[in-house]
Amino acid sequence: MNLNNVKILYRKFLHTFLTPKFLWNMVIKNYDLNRNVKSSIPQKIFFKIFWFWPTLWHVSSWHNQDDCSDLGYSNYINMDKDVQCLMDEVVRCTKDRAARIFDIGCNVGRCLNYLQNKGYTNLYGVDVGEFAIKAIPNTFPHLKDSAHIELKTTQEFLLGTEDRFFSTTYTMGATVELMPSSFPLIKEITRVTSEYVCFMISYSGHSFPRFWEYEFQKYSFILVKKYMYSLDNDTKGDQVLLLFKRQ
Repeated sequence: MNLNNVKILYRKFLHTFLTPKFLWNMVIKNYDLNRNVKSSIPQKIFFKIFWFWPTLWHVSSWHNQDDCSDLGYSNYINMDKDVQCLMDEVVRCTKDRAARIFDIGCNVGRCLNYLQNKGYTNLYGVDVGEFAIKAIPNTFPHLKDSAHIELKTTQEFLLGTEDRFFSTTYTMGATVELMPSSFPLIKEITRVTSEYVCFMISYSGHSFPRFWEYEFQKYSFILVKKYMYSLDNDTKGDQVLLLFKRQ
């Protein structure tokens, strides 16, 4: 095992088993996404030492991305090959066109629009990108007929959702990859989902790598499909599709 693999295992262990979760509701109170993200040296040192300290600075960088930026919503309109792979899996596992489907980090709504065109009528999405959410009516105007989309953090949306409200929950990449492990993400996703959860993520090459299979199994979701997308499509990193089903 090389040094890089050792580092990845260490980080997965850190974020899966050693990050305390009870601090989340004690520290994150009425977080203002419009405030400037601080990046002072003392703050950087603090978060290096106290890696478990709850923070939302990762999502703040996405909140105010206009269409002229590298992360602007115009970069997330077309159905790229990896996005198509994710959506094909969501369609395969969700037969009922009236089932509630939840898009974590929907951006400007390309995946929800795809599902609507496939006949799905009960769609939900959340994103922190203010410009992206405001652009949805002009980009995909028909989504208003079948999609309930909110401008919120994923954490806030999940905590305000009823148990097993969604049949299928899915996400594409950065939304869960950049979510600090101080938030009980898998606990909340499995709580609000009744059948399937589908991720297309970087398996270990992101800020908070975790033992995803272990965490989902802990909450009675088993891994039923693991497809290493990057291996078959000659892409950088270790992009993988993970499909979990409630036992």
